[in-house]
Amino acid sequence: MATTADIGQRTSNEASWNQQLQIGFDQQSSFDIPKIVYKGTYQNRYFFICEFIDGELIYDIKTEDHSLLIRELNRIVDLNIFLLRYDVNNQLILKRDEGLVFDPLAMIDIYLEKNSNWENETVEAGIDVDLNKNLENLENLRGSLLLSLNHGDFTPWHIILQNETDKLYLIDGEHSSCYSPKFYDIA
Repeated sequence: MATTADIGQRTSNEASWNQQLQIGFDQQSSFDIPKIVYKGTYQNRYFFICEFIDGELIYDIKTEDHSLLIRELNRIVDLNIFLLRYDVNNQLILKRDEGLVFDPLAMIDIYLEKNSNWENETVEAGIDVDLNKNLENLENLRGSLLLSLNHGDFTPWHIILQNETDKLYLIDGEHSSCYSPKFYDIA
């Protein structure tokens, strides 16, 4: 359940992500997304209930020889490639993207600004990181960057390995967008 209006927007975006991508994920056999069981508001706060996935986050499964990560790496890459190839074709509009005009350069500028802010935050935190080269590279690529569907936080702590079926479940799509730079999530 959302505790603030801002959290409510992100929670709503996650529910939108889960519902709209369910069809595409249903066609895959090795990965999935939790199904939304119910959604609504309670005391003006947005919430949703999704199916429980009995499993563990990939991040939490530790093996000394990293065998699990090695075993699952191809499927994790396939999952990200599936997202990158997902044909949004103006039919997929996530809550985060509602009201946005499809303007690739304006969206790229938002991500450039985010990167500038990260550099300022690292300096303020006393971390000695020079992101100027990264910003310069992004500026040089500005006209050639493409937009696509991205999870927004594609990390091992957002992927559950289900115990029974061995499926990978991608969770926490609150930062997802159809208007993110392609390959933004490929870390």
